[in-house]
Amino acid sequence: MRFALDDTVKINCYVIAAPDSKNVANLIQTLQRHQGVSVVRMDATMVHAESSEFLELDEDSLAIFKKIYGRTLLPGEVGCSLSHNRARFLASQNPLGALIIEEDAIIQDLNLLISTTTDFLKARQNQIGVLSFYNNEIQFSRDRQPLFSRRWVQSIGAPSSTVAYAITNKSADRLVRSNNPIRFLADWPITKNTFFIASMNVVSHPDDPLASQIGSRSGRENGFKLKDRIEILTFTHYFAKKDLFSSFSEFFVLLWLPRFKFQLNRARFYLYFRTGILK
Repeated sequence: MRFALDDTVKINCYVIAAPDSKNVANLIQTLQRHQGVSVVRMDATMVHAESSEFLELDEDSLAIFKKIYGRTLLPGEVGCSLSHNRARFLASQNPLGALIIEEDAIIQDLNLLISTTTDFLKARQNQIGVLSFYNNEIQFSRDRQPLFSRRWVQSIGAPSSTVAYAITNKSADRLVRSNNPIRFLADWPITKNTFFIASMNVVSHPDDPLASQIGSRSGRENGFKLKDRIEILTFTHYFAKKDLFSSFSEFFVLLWLPRFKFQLNRARFYLYFRTGILK
């Protein structure tokens, strides 16, 4: 059943922020200037090494995480995933889904952000779809005009960030179900989904954040090295550590396919930049 979308319908926007955040007020004030959005602040779930949310994770979840990322799950990452799960659950209850934004997002063009979100959620209503407005790996034009003729383009794999994204209710439901209990990073649980990337600069992110709510950068980078990633892509990793996987299919879906899509997407957008093929 389609939900009628007219000028009076407001898009729900969930802003995820640390309970003691001093910066989120400005972001919320900015968002509230637009009449087309209903803003809800959500306190992030803050998880530490002594937190029950971390201590009570089951062995299977921890083993799956280490198998996928090549390292131990950090408490802050549990909190981040739990926070996005809460926002995604609320989005799954809305006929039009929602816009989800983290507290350190910097809005460059509010009107374009909300209008693009509204049009995307209207176009994808009752379908799966996630539109990312900020990505670490693919940098579009610095101005606010679309680089291509479309305001969003489909991504082969998942985007690289959860700083700001529009999500349909069906996609939100799939992501919550896939990451309960927590075994994936918030960006992104492995599930059948369709991802898109905004083709203009409407949301940015501090180039060098002073601190991360997730945890130390060194801890997050202590996973698969370049050698390991090459071995995964060449299938050597599977044959060397076959006892870790229940089947080749598990290795293919959890490790190989996401990394292959990531590399393919980088090459694809590099060609777009050089050729302007999407214009």
